[in-house]
Amino acid sequence: MLPLRRRVGGVRRLGPTWSERLNQRIYVGNLPFSAREEDVRQLFAAYGEVVSVVLPTDRETGRSRGFGFVEMATDEACQQAINALNGALHSF
Repeated sequence: MLPLRRRVGGVRRLGPTWSERLNQRIYVGNLPFSAREEDVRQLFAAYGEVVSVVLPTDRETGRSRGFGFVEMATDEACQQAINALNGALHSF
């Protein structure tokens, strides 16, 4: 797949802009504190390419905060994951 080229303010950029990437980022709530990045990546990989997984941690305890963000490669993969996983129960 060739990188997309866009002109922003007279500068040529490769790939999607920051605001365009937000459309492919999914908030994932109610994660168990035991969930690991690899677990979440594997769950979402069934619906398309996962670009990144971020699981914020408490800065004092280092424990997961129970939510995260998953960035998918395409809008279609993002929508498929949302449709399939929204409200679903999963164990990690």
